[in-house]
Amino acid sequence: MNVNKLFLSLLLGASSIVGAWAQHAVKREYFCDPAKYQYRLKSYKHYGQLFTYNYDEKGYVKSLVVTKDDGSLESRTLFYYDEKGYFIRLDDYGRPRMATGEFDIVSRRNDYERNEQGQVVTFSIYQLLGEDKDDETLTKTMEGKFTYNEKGLESEAIFTAGIEGSTNWAPFRKCKVVYDAQDRIIKLDQVAYPEVGEKLMDEVLEYNERGQITKLGYNSYTGNKNGELLFKYDNEGNLLESGDPDFPVTYTYENKSLVCDKVFFPVPPMARSLYYELRNNLIFSLGFPLFYTRPTTAPSKEVMKMAGDDAEDEDDDEGMFVYESVPMSNVLIPAVENNLKPTVAGGRLSVELPNELVGQSYFLCNAEGVLLQRGVISSELLTLEVSDLPHGTYLLKAANQNAKVLL
Repeated sequence: MNVNKLFLSLLLGASSIVGAWAQHAVKREYFCDPAKYQYRLKSYKHYGQLFTYNYDEKGYVKSLVVTKDDGSLESRTLFYYDEKGYFIRLDDYGRPRMATGEFDIVSRRNDYERNEQGQVVTFSIYQLLGEDKDDETLTKTMEGKFTYNEKGLESEAIFTAGIEGSTNWAPFRKCKVVYDAQDRIIKLDQVAYPEVGEKLMDEVLEYNERGQITKLGYNSYTGNKNGELLFKYDNEGNLLESGDPDFPVTYTYENKSLVCDKVFFPVPPMARSLYYELRNNLIFSLGFPLFYTRPTTAPSKEVMKMAGDDAEDEDDDEGMFVYESVPMSNVLIPAVENNLKPTVAGGRLSVELPNELVGQSYFLCNAEGVLLQRGVISSELLTLEVSDLPHGTYLLKAANQNAKVLL
């Protein structure tokens, strides 16, 4: 894989986390809330690999499967959550067993310990270090400890690395996070620890009037790693180009119905970004657009080219994003008796609602749970256009009330 392509793609995922966290002190990562989203990322093809997400019936990501062009398995990742729905562990099965070829050995584990508020207080990485290819022993190789400011945002992290239990297991770096008045990250300082005062790296972010990042500058104080990443948008706020000016990634938007606020993208906790640093955060999934820049439409394609190169890229079709409709889960439509009395006439579904439901949300889905319509109740008479729907059974939910509808 082209190293520059990988570098920029990894950055995209790193930056997406920045804005998401700036707006939500505690969020449930990898949870596609069916009350919030209409679509979700199902898969994308990226430089010869197909990344496919699988969700459970409630909307949580349960696995990520990576396959090669020939369909063979590259790796699979499983996700785990606590009883409150917070993401707490990721197991990556990236190495097949020698005897069977099955991907049933955990090659890397990420653990997230949370406090009562759901904040990540410890982020740990475990890896396979044994020479025996079938050795399943995991060893802790990194641990990050996090503290928060009065607004519930990460303010500082101390990272320890090496091999836990050995003489080389020691703290080595402290990360300090600086926010602006809008609680957006504007600077990350990486300093040596416990040798306080020796600066290692800083990253500085700039934003436009929409709150979208326009520049990420990075400066190394221990080597020649200075540079900047630039981000360009159209008049609607859609990201057109991102990354290193010499190797820009461009984006295409084809389906205008995929409003980005209604599309779910799986992104990991902010704790991971602080460890890997924003410009090269190695999130498990590649090729994410800068979702936190909030473009109007979810992208359909990403393409990398050399600066000034107008020729067709031979990998032009490898950055394709595939989305799917979010099914209504049993969380939204419980198995209760009908308490709404809808009528259907002239291709329209109508139902009278109590005044207290005005301003709340309604949902219409088919019998398989696929979301078809959603919106906000504007009056005591809710009317939906259903003339284009085939005959069958449908489920209508208006706030906390439900009904089966026959068309």
